[in-house]
Amino acid sequence: TSLDVSEYDKAVIEREMASRMSCPCIDVYSTCGINPWNSQEYISDGVHPYLDDGKMMLGRAVAGGLNIIIPKLTII
Repeated sequence: TSLDVSEYDKAVIEREMASRMSCPCIDVYSTCGINPWNSQEYISDGVHPYLDDGKMMLGRAVAGGLNIIIPKLTII
């Protein structure tokens, strides 16, 4: 990917910290389906999914993450 190693390391640390603190975390980058091969279809500025299809992909990733998190929160 185009991520540099330090950005990947930060993401790993953030997920680990969220897990340690029992804080839900939605990894949008790895679940949205946007990758270096199809990013031109979804991303207009090279970073943010501002194009309509990109917004849909982002929304699906967030909604999918919330569908996993919310049932766990209602059990508590």
